[in-house]
Amino acid sequence: SGSASCAVDMSVAAGERSTTTAGEKEPYEREAYEPQADVDKVARHFVERYGTLEKALKALGPECEFDLCTFEVALKKWGIRVDSVVDFFSHVDLDWSGTISVEELFEVLKLPALELQAREAQRQKNEVTRICEELGYRIQSRFGSVSQYFAKLSAEGGQGDLSKAKFSKLVRDLDVELEPEWLGGGFPPLRR
Repeated sequence: SGSASCAVDMSVAAGERSTTTAGEKEPYEREAYEPQADVDKVARHFVERYGTLEKALKALGPECEFDLCTFEVALKKWGIRVDSVVDFFSHVDLDWSGTISVEELFEVLKLPALELQAREAQRQKNEVTRICEELGYRIQSRFGSVSQYFAKLSAEGGQGDLSKAKFSKLVRDLDVELEPEWLGGGFPPLRR
């Protein structure tokens, strides 16, 4: 496992706000990531170079592991350009460990399109679960419990509900990073 420094602009990759000429903040807008094109590019590269994905896996060594930075460097070394290194890495890193092995990468490269969609849905579900757990932990640490937080909202003249604006403020106050589209009310648990 290597941890070389890299030049991935995480603020843009995470969809943080950019400053306009007037100094106002605007959300960085991007389309939903579709992993199929990147999976196809990477798989095609290894098939063209080694003949099959199995031969490529043996040549690379299944014990090899990458963090985001070393994965970006490896893609450049291999001459592979993907639409989004960060999103592709996240797609492969289903368990959110922060690392991917060559075996994990090749498992994804071997999946048919429908399985890729199911894998991406599972990754997003895992991300939502992780964020909800983090929000719950931070609310509990700061307010005692989630119930006490909603009681505080009611005491401040609200109905104890969590509007989009209150949710955005809560996320900022708790210093939790979310995709910009989730802050706009698209956070999956709030869509119901």
